[in-house]
Amino acid sequence: MTPLLVLGIALILANQVEVNVDDIAIGSRPIAVQLQLDGKTKPPKARLQAEGRELPLAPMLTGTMLEGSVEGVVDLVLDLSTTGASPGAMLDALDGELLLMAVRGPLAAPAILV
Repeated sequence: MTPLLVLGIALILANQVEVNVDDIAIGSRPIAVQLQLDGKTKPPKARLQAEGRELPLAPMLTGTMLEGSVEGVVDLVLDLSTTGASPGAMLDALDGELLLMAVRGPLAAPAILV
């Protein structure tokens, strides 16, 4: 991590911050994202939520082992939360849900992961 990033994280964790991001999209489909950081609690807490409707699945899999093998349109719901006094502790405590629901057209996946 760069010193500037560490300083930024330290400043954010010293306060309560809520950020809503409106300009994230997959193709032309928007994704609503909300990030909450609470540095006033001991240890600090963070929560990331995202929701998108009728998103093309293939672009979300770019760079993964499923790239090119899965297609379809999905609704996305993401709700992650964590707590910890350092970025490593927050990563270790990360918990939540990622839900992808097929909503329109076929959801085809010739490669199945177990």
